[in-house]
Amino acid sequence: YRSRGLEIQALGVYANLIEPDEAEREKNFRYFADMMRIAQTMNVRMLLSECGSVIVPGKGRDLSASLDERTWPRLVEITRRLIPLAEKHNVTIAIESYFQDLLGSATAVRYFMEEINHPRVRALLDPANLLPHNTLEEMFNALAPYIVALHAKDRKLHVTQGVAAGKGDVDYRKYIALARKHCPNLPLVLEYVNPKTYQAALTHVRSFL
Repeated sequence: YRSRGLEIQALGVYANLIEPDEAEREKNFRYFADMMRIAQTMNVRMLLSECGSVIVPGKGRDLSASLDERTWPRLVEITRRLIPLAEKHNVTIAIESYFQDLLGSATAVRYFMEEINHPRVRALLDPANLLPHNTLEEMFNALAPYIVALHAKDRKLHVTQGVAAGKGDVDYRKYIALARKHCPNLPLVLEYVNPKTYQAALTHVRSFL
């Protein structure tokens, strides 16, 4: 990638940080720690993850279990354990929110950032992931001080599956304007695209830059 002039902004980890099984959660912690070491070796300074979900085999995401009051302390505990490693490897952990997870709203992410209260833990804003619960203004008002990267995809209201930018209900004109106002010059990464669809999504995003 670098030989072709492309900068690697981050590595995706996406480990389940609220896994209820302690042994499995410890495996996820070690995986995250290994990815930090790899990131440092690659001279990449950001690692991305969602908080994770409680998954029931054969049934998928268990929303009620993911929102159980015992999950918040698990998330805080494992995140605080990761911070010394983030400092050691000189990386930032960027947490991406998702409307069906524990960090399912801009307010929840703000509470989490305030409780962790450490510069090595920051927010990756993907408006399509918060669209069912927040307006764009609410997202930026709550999270602007903590945002270190942004995603560019889309989603239809009341639909779970995400789509490419320009194919859903995210107001990209407003999104780009708010990003420029609150957190300019941050990475804006296209998602949910492939070799056949990325050009249309890129054109849509660039039309508002």
